[in-house]
Amino acid sequence: MRQLSLLSGVALCLCGCPEEPTGPITEDEAKAARLDDQISDWLSVPYPSDHWRRDDGSPNLEAYPNPQAAELGIDLIQTVEQNTVGFALQPTLYVQLPEPAGAELLGQHPDAALEASSPVQLIALDGETKRFSLRIEHRNDPGWLEPDQLVIHPLIGEPLAPGSRYGLVLLNTLRLASGDGLGRKASVQQALLAEQGPQKTHLAPLRARLADYGLDGKSIALATVFTTDEPEAELAALLEQLELSAPPTLREAWDYAARYDSFRLHNNRYDGLLFMHGEKPYAQEGGAIEWQDGFAVPARQNEPMRVAFAQPEGVMPQGGWPVVIYLHGTGGDVDSFLSAGDQSPAGLLAQRGLASLAIEQPIHGLRGTQDTNTDLHTFNAFNATSSRNILRQGALDVMNLVRMIQEGHLDDESWRLNPDAIIFLGHSQGALVGGLLASQTDAVRCWIFSGSGGGLTYTLLDRKDPLDVAEMGATLAHSGPLFEGHPVTSLLQHAFEATDPLSAAPRWLDRPASYLMTVGFQDEQTPKRAGHALSMAAEFPLLTPVAETPWRHRRDGWPVFGPGEMSETATRDGHKRTAGVSQYPEQDHFTIFSHARAKIGYLHFAETCAAGSPELRARD
Repeated sequence: MRQLSLLSGVALCLCGCPEEPTGPITEDEAKAARLDDQISDWLSVPYPSDHWRRDDGSPNLEAYPNPQAAELGIDLIQTVEQNTVGFALQPTLYVQLPEPAGAELLGQHPDAALEASSPVQLIALDGETKRFSLRIEHRNDPGWLEPDQLVIHPLIGEPLAPGSRYGLVLLNTLRLASGDGLGRKASVQQALLAEQGPQKTHLAPLRARLADYGLDGKSIALATVFTTDEPEAELAALLEQLELSAPPTLREAWDYAARYDSFRLHNNRYDGLLFMHGEKPYAQEGGAIEWQDGFAVPARQNEPMRVAFAQPEGVMPQGGWPVVIYLHGTGGDVDSFLSAGDQSPAGLLAQRGLASLAIEQPIHGLRGTQDTNTDLHTFNAFNATSSRNILRQGALDVMNLVRMIQEGHLDDESWRLNPDAIIFLGHSQGALVGGLLASQTDAVRCWIFSGSGGGLTYTLLDRKDPLDVAEMGATLAHSGPLFEGHPVTSLLQHAFEATDPLSAAPRWLDRPASYLMTVGFQDEQTPKRAGHALSMAAEFPLLTPVAETPWRHRRDGWPVFGPGEMSETATRDGHKRTAGVSQYPEQDHFTIFSHARAKIGYLHFAETCAAGSPELRARD
């Protein structure tokens, strides 16, 4: 009986003890990060987040910081709101913490964010599982960033996919500066564990992928979901529209202009299509592409286009001359490919049996005005609309030239151009234009990018010639010094991704083409970091000798090729591609024009490409 009484007492005690709650928490834990049910002030909800997105998909930046109401900030905010349907592919993420994060998190190696145990993670919610390397910090610029706002950078060179959803996750293992853990947000717990509460719909895509990432919803303190923009979509639509019209024809017969040892120069003109509205050079306004009923309305159909043709001496191949389209850099013109006579690109290519063509970029040469400053008006800090469109107009110009080749509109009684052997050689601005086009067409067999880079952030921060871009940006924004995670820098990156080849580079290898890219480490116009970023985004392997291994090449163990000749250096979806990056640590912006081995490299690539078997040549 005594044993029965004791057993009963234990049972009663057990029944009377409080049970561990099994459902999600109903109140925020102490020291939870901020995630309001409705957006209000800046970082009432983490940024980016689809909470900061309107019904039509455009970002809502009404609360984005611009403490001095600077005209630059207003212009950039309007540009993003009116021209994008999601968030940046190279975003900076911001979260309002209850206090600064602890030293352990801030000192964490970026690659630690690839682990399921990392307190901060950025994960892909569409398609295959993918985590991103992150640099995490706090900065202080009053009115822009406060000391308890966490700044999270996915490393530049691994852009997010366009039109895709991503989840930012903060675990309760995140230690704050006080030593306390980050408290869990009740609305997040309810959405992830019970499909309830105000975040239910917003966090549904994350909830569906928790198991795929080995994440326990109970440990997630804060989370948000955002959708990326589609920066290539408008150019794709413009190119599709271009195909609905006949390509231009020459105004007259070719004018024989000069004879060199290796080639004969011919000049001509044609009427191009200009889609940028307004008065050139679009110094303060104008430059917009206007749409009506789903079609872009041309501003003019008689844009004055000069075209120069270098006809090689010798016997034309049976299929016609293989042809290199040369596109000059900022400040150049139609004659830039002739600048050193027989030692110019036109001459050196002709010596190897390749013809070449050149045209002028928007607002250059005959396409400009007397008051045009090509440096200031091409990359125009005072007119975001023009700056977003001028490189895309250049891409349309190149595509029209390609179509003219394909239709035989540039042929003469003494020559034909081979439409199956088109090669593109772009320098500086020309390479940026080519980078936008390379993901859009199969008509070009090989691409050569000289003095090219990607990631506007790096150009903004590192470019000092012809002016200090970061200093000018900070002055115009009325902010402190700009840095990678500054809201001004982040906004600039977002606003101009449609004109940043970094947005297109991940899809270059999808095309049946071959690629050569050069990076000069002393380049003051295209900073070295921008060159590295573009090579990583494109997933191009390095060619010997390697002076620096960019972080993604190192992290993912990408191979290095050389010395000597090689092909099929890359693979995409089971298809072999020939692609590579040559580094020149002592060279500048004009490497392929001034460095003997660089010349040999690009000429060998072009010659073998014209022959149908592209080869890269790596140095010892």
